[in-house]
Amino acid sequence: QQARQAALDKIEANLKPLEAQSREAVEAAVGAVEKGVTDAITGLSEALSAALENIGALEVVTKAADAAQGQVADAVAAARSQVDKLKEALRVAAEQTVEK
Repeated sequence: QQARQAALDKIEANLKPLEAQSREAVEAAVGAVEKGVTDAITGLSEALSAALENIGALEVVTKAADAAQGQVADAVAAARSQVDKLKEALRVAAEQTVEK
């Protein structure tokens, strides 16, 4: 009985350090996973922020392009109007020249 108890005590004494080592290893692994997840979330957050900034910049460029397109359309319409006026003036001048 005493020998058996002594053997159990010795086994228990040998297991305690292993238990502590196992706990430390698990805690270190959990810490590493937590850090990895935190870093991944931070990286994703930064990437999303950059994407949102790019979208904002694209919206500004698109609005500017739309405005420029409108200005070009207005300029083309004004130029066509001037060409029409010049054609009419030339036609009138040609008629007057022929009449003289």
